[in-house]
Amino acid sequence: MRPGWLAVLCAVLLAGCAGPQLGELNWLSQRRHGGPGPNQFDNRNVWHDEEGRMHLAIVKRGGEWSCAEAVLGQALGFGRYEFEIEKLPDLGADLVLGFFNYPSYGTAIDGTNEIDVEIARWGNPAQPNGNFTVWPADPAFSKQRGHHGFEVPPGDGPVQFRFDWQPNAIDFEVAQGQTVLARWRYAPDNPLAMIPQRPLPVMINYWLFEGRKPKARPPEIVVTAFRYTPRPR
Repeated sequence: MRPGWLAVLCAVLLAGCAGPQLGELNWLSQRRHGGPGPNQFDNRNVWHDEEGRMHLAIVKRGGEWSCAEAVLGQALGFGRYEFEIEKLPDLGADLVLGFFNYPSYGTAIDGTNEIDVEIARWGNPAQPNGNFTVWPADPAFSKQRGHHGFEVPPGDGPVQFRFDWQPNAIDFEVAQGQTVLARWRYAPDNPLAMIPQRPLPVMINYWLFEGRKPKARPPEIVVTAFRYTPRPR
């Protein structure tokens, strides 16, 4: 999630999704215009099937493209997070898939208190498509994010995105079954300033980089599982 888009998110309406939901938790979908992008987000682009799997789509209606974003209806703290998708399609250079923690709308200072796992090339086909990013807790360090780029090959088969959020470090991992595709440990010298220290809502989004119109219909994303294991106090 790139900085500079908070202002357009402050006034946002959330619409509940009906039926069984991912991880047996209450996810909210959004219908609004704004960042990231900017893009139009439509709650019709997020739905759950009979198995409770979350589907996200970028859809063209009436000549306009709209994106997908879902927010967990509660804030979660330190612990192990895992998101699993059915498969990773080729998203090209201009599609962004994100799994992340971020403060409630209207309460955040942009560029702070965010933990991201994103598949995105940010408009550059030569750039690695994987991104682990941590934005600091202290606004004074908002331009000093931690970031690790890596490549995840598209293909069939489930892919797991994980991070273990601790007060002093965050351990990231992407895997396909027993095969680890990427791993990174973020352990800054001043963790109280550089690592988020308070519970944060969990979000999943699928959007167009800089709002660029796709040349072909974007592939649908199916999130098959979300698991959260809190750290013992």
